[in-house]
Amino acid sequence: MKKNLQNVCLADQKHSQTHWMVFQPTVRQ
Repeated sequence: MKKNLQNVCLADQKHSQTHWMVFQPTVRQ
């Protein structure tokens, strides 16, 4: 369970990072 939770957390972090990279240029304009 701990391992699975870590995987979910990692995936969530990766998703947030990707979303921020896509979202950032819009914020900067």
